[in-house]
Amino acid sequence: MTRNQAVSYTGIGSLLAIVLSLFFIVQMPFIPGHKEEFSVALLLDLLISIPLVYLFIIWKSSIPKFTVVYVLIMGLIVAGFLMPSDHQYLIQSVKKFLIPTLEIGVLGFVAYRMHALRQSYKLQSDEKMDFFENLKQATSEIFPGKIGQLLATEIAVFYYLLSPHKTIERRPHEYSYSGSGIKLILKVFLVMVVIETIVVHFLLSGWQPILAWVVTAFSIYAGLQGLSILRSMDRRWIVIDHDSRLLKLNYGFAATTAIPFSMIENVTPGSRAKKGTQNLIQLSPFDILESPNLTIYLNAPHQLQKIYGISKEYKAIACHVDQKERFVSELRSIISE
Repeated sequence: MTRNQAVSYTGIGSLLAIVLSLFFIVQMPFIPGHKEEFSVALLLDLLISIPLVYLFIIWKSSIPKFTVVYVLIMGLIVAGFLMPSDHQYLIQSVKKFLIPTLEIGVLGFVAYRMHALRQSYKLQSDEKMDFFENLKQATSEIFPGKIGQLLATEIAVFYYLLSPHKTIERRPHEYSYSGSGIKLILKVFLVMVVIETIVVHFLLSGWQPILAWVVTAFSIYAGLQGLSILRSMDRRWIVIDHDSRLLKLNYGFAATTAIPFSMIENVTPGSRAKKGTQNLIQLSPFDILESPNLTIYLNAPHQLQKIYGISKEYKAIACHVDQKERFVSELRSIISE
C-alpha cells in the first residue's frame, strides 16, 4: 500500500467515524431539550472541525489540499439530514454565505492555476498556450473527471462569448475550416433560434407561463453556446505540430483530439471514406450541416473529446480543412518518414 492510499483510507475512515458518532448522538434522549445548542454544535463540527481534521491528515501527502472543498460540501449535505427540522434555517443562512464564497474560491483558484500553467509553459516554449487546454488542466486539478470537464466547458462558453472577438493570424502549419460554409450556416441558424424562441414563448405563455420561461431560458443558453462555439472557431485551428509530433484537430472548443504522428496510417481527400471503414466519426459536431473533404485513418483507436467531458472512440475521422491539398501533402510526408 502506498503512502497516498494509506492517507486516503485513514482520512475517509476518520471522517466516517466522526459522522457516525454525530448520527448516534442525534438519537440520544437529551437532544430534544437542547435542539438549538445541538444544531450550532453540529454545524461547527461538520463545517469546521471535520474539514480541519481532513486537512491535518492529508497535509504532508500529495493529495490536493483543494479536496477539502468536497468535505465541506458533504458536511453541508449531511447537516441537512441530521439537523432538527425546526432549525433548518441555520443551514439556509450558512448556504447564503458559503455557496457564493465557494464559487468565488473555485473561480479564483482556476485563474491562479491557469496563470501558473501559462508561466510554466512560457519557460518551455515560445508559443502561447491554448486557453481552452490551459483551462481544462486547471479545472481537472480541482475536480478530476467529468465534473472538471463540465466546469471547463461552462467557463469557456462565457470566455469566448464575452472576450473581444479577434481572428488570430495563422502560422504555416495551421489550418481552418473556413471553406466549408459552416460559419454562415451557424449564423443563419442562430437568427432562426432567436425568432423561434420569441414565437414559442408567446405561444406557451398563455398556457403554461413557467414552462414558457423554462423553454425560453434553455433556448437562450443554447443560442449563446452556439455563438460562443462560432467565435472560438477563429482561435482554435487544426494544427500539425512538428515540435510535439501531434496532429491537433480542433473544432473551436466544441471538439478536440490530439493524434500522435505515429498513429496516422493514411489520409485520403474526398467527402466519402473508404468502404468498410469502421469507427468512423466526424470532427464537426454539426455533421448534418457540414460535409467533410478528407478522412484521416489511424492504426489504433483514439478518443475525440467533446464538450461537457463527452468522449467518443474512433479509428477514422473525417473533417473539412481549407488548403486541402497542402494539408494532405504535409500529412503524407509525415506518414512516409
